[in-house]
Amino acid sequence: MVGHITQLRSHGGLAAGPETFSSCLIRGGVFSLEEKFAGARLEAATGFDAGNRREYDNFGAAMEPVANVAFNTRANTLVQSLRLISTSSSRLHWETGLWFNHQTLSDQYLTGFAASYGFNRSVTYRQTGMTIAGFGRLRYDLTPTLSLNAAMRVDHENRALHDYRAYTHTLGGMITNPGNVLSSRSLTYTLPTGMIGLDYHPTSHLQFYASARRGMKSGGLPPIIQRMSPSPPPLSGRSNYGPLKPARARRSPPGTSLRS
Repeated sequence: MVGHITQLRSHGGLAAGPETFSSCLIRGGVFSLEEKFAGARLEAATGFDAGNRREYDNFGAAMEPVANVAFNTRANTLVQSLRLISTSSSRLHWETGLWFNHQTLSDQYLTGFAASYGFNRSVTYRQTGMTIAGFGRLRYDLTPTLSLNAAMRVDHENRALHDYRAYTHTLGGMITNPGNVLSSRSLTYTLPTGMIGLDYHPTSHLQFYASARRGMKSGGLPPIIQRMSPSPPPLSGRSNYGPLKPARARRSPPGTSLRS
């Protein structure tokens, strides 16, 4: 138990015991700018938030390390966007812009199941993600009630998992498998998405639309799950820890909408 208390304190100032707590602190801000030109409007925005989640659960409700779990998660996100939007009264309306997103995540997870299994476990890792996208949209009014719409976006994304460490600890705090580390896993891709469709407005409150779309669901890096044993299989050489590729989908949804 002494070793587990030391681990908890060194990984976030936590002391094992029957009292549980959960803390989630998020701070951030947004800065936006708008500038008008002849026939167009420029919009720029920057947002940032930083979050820290700390949690300690004692499912055994006792001082003994029967079922203690601790989390310490930090996440930061930076988002920037730049859009140029037409403001003319002509039949053609357009919008174009750039979008940037950067995310960092670090996580620490510790278990105190020594009284149940005879050992403790810890998992630590870092993740980063960056997306840069360019987009454009056109709307052409064929008649006062019928318009043709088209849009396209190209995303370049990189996601990476760094320094994934899954350790087994003795009651004295000794790590029995110091080499159980994945140095890195990453995923990078560049993919376009788009749509084309028709909108029909017979009245100011009713809309009919039909479109053909090609979309995408972002890829990622799956969680790594190991069974609870004193000698889990090593992380290296395991093929099921690879990245999940982005998913593509095509849709042609007609529909209606009613506005009050």
